[in-house]
Amino acid sequence: MSLYVKISQWKVIPHKEDYIFRSIHLFSIKTFELSLWILLPGIILLIPTKKPNAQNINSLTPKLRENGLCEIRTVKTDSFLYASFSNREYRWDVAALQKAIDIIHRTYPTKNLNLLLCHQGISVLETTLICDSDFTGSKHNAPNNYKLIIEKPREATVMLLQTSQSRYLDKTRFQLIIYPELYLKNTNMNRIYEIQANVAPALHSDLWRGFRFTAQIVFPLYSDPLYYKEKGIRPGFLTISQRFRLRNNYNFCITLGNFNMHRYGADIEIHKAIIQQKGSLHFKAGLTGKSQFYEGDWYRDQINTLSWEAGIDYYYPKYNLLFAININKFINHDHGLTFKCTRYFKETAIGFYGQINENQNNGGFYFTIPLPGKKRRTNKKFSISIPRYFEWTYNAATEFYYGQNYDSKPDQNNIEYWYNPNYFKEYLKTR
Repeated sequence: MSLYVKISQWKVIPHKEDYIFRSIHLFSIKTFELSLWILLPGIILLIPTKKPNAQNINSLTPKLRENGLCEIRTVKTDSFLYASFSNREYRWDVAALQKAIDIIHRTYPTKNLNLLLCHQGISVLETTLICDSDFTGSKHNAPNNYKLIIEKPREATVMLLQTSQSRYLDKTRFQLIIYPELYLKNTNMNRIYEIQANVAPALHSDLWRGFRFTAQIVFPLYSDPLYYKEKGIRPGFLTISQRFRLRNNYNFCITLGNFNMHRYGADIEIHKAIIQQKGSLHFKAGLTGKSQFYEGDWYRDQINTLSWEAGIDYYYPKYNLLFAININKFINHDHGLTFKCTRYFKETAIGFYGQINENQNNGGFYFTIPLPGKKRRTNKKFSISIPRYFEWTYNAATEFYYGQNYDSKPDQNNIEYWYNPNYFKEYLKTR
C-alpha cells in the first residue's frame, strides 16, 4: 500500500459551471485510489476511483499481439507512455505504426505517447505523439491540436525501454518466402525480348537480434536457350548477416556468403541520417570473387575483387521525391557516377537513373510495387508467404558488363529497410 497526498489545480466540472472543486488524493491500494473532493460552496465528498494505469496497461500488450505485432515492451512514466514493437505481419511498416497508435489510444487513453519501431529487434524509428487531451480510437477521434514527431531513435528512449521485459517474442524461427524473378533482354533485332522467368524460394531464419540466415534455391520456369546460359536448379543467395546499431544512429550490416550477379564473399553497409534526418550518408563495400553454378558444377575464383559505393541522398517531403548520387567502383573494376530520382506513391516507388562510366554511359528506370496481401501470417514457428514487394530495373543501354554491382539479400528494394522519418510522417498523416 502506498500513501500519498496530491492536490490538483482548480477545475470546473463539465456542464456544471456553478461548482468549482479541488480534489485531494488521500491514498491508493493496488488498483484503487481514494480522493477527497471539496465542492464549493462547502460540499465534501469522499470518492474511491480506479487507477487508470493498473489494468489497462496490462491488457495493452495482448491487444497489440492480437493485431500482428510482437516483441512488445511498455514503460509508463508520469508524463509519457513508452512502447516498442516489431512488425512481422504487416506488409507496410507505416500501416503497422498506425495500427499500434490506434490500439494504444483505444486501450489506454493517454495524452503523450512514444513508440519505437524495431526491425529484427533493432530500433529503427521513434514516433512521439503529443496531444492537448486524451483521445481514443483512430485519427477520426483525435483532438484538433496534436503534435506528431518522427525521428531516428534517441538513446534515452532506447535505454528506458530496455529496462522493460520484452513480451510476445516472435515465434517464427523459419520463414519460407517464394520470390519471383523475371529477366528481359533486348539485344537481337529478330526478337522483341529474350526472357528468363524463375521462382526462387528462400528460407530465412532470425536466430537472435539482428541476425539472419538465408538459403535460396532457383527453379527455372522458362529460359531462352540462346541468350541465357544458366540452366537447371541452382543455388541463389546463401548468406548470414548481422545488423547492429551504434550510438548517434550509425547502422551497420555485415553479410557473408553467396550473392547475386555471380559474386560470393563479404559485404558491409553503413548508414547515417543527416540534414535534419531528411537525408542520409551511406557506404557499401565488398570483397568478392566470381561464383557461378553451371550444369551441376560450381565455378569460382579467388576472393580478391574490391568494390564499393559511397553516396548521399535527400528526401523532399513536399513532392515525396528522393534524390541520390553515388560514386562507385563496380565489380568489373570500372568506376562511375550514378544519379537517381525516385517518386514515392505510398507503397509504390518509381524512378529513373543515369550513370556516367569511364567505359560506357548508361541509364534506365526502375519500380517497386507491393504484392498482394496487406498482412502475412507469421504466428507459427514455420510460415510460407510471398515477398512484400517486387522490384524491377530496366537497363536502357543494354550494358551487361560495365556499371554492374550485386545485392547482398533477395528482398533488396526501395521500400523495405528504408526508414526515412519524413517519409513515414508524410504517409502516417494521410492514412
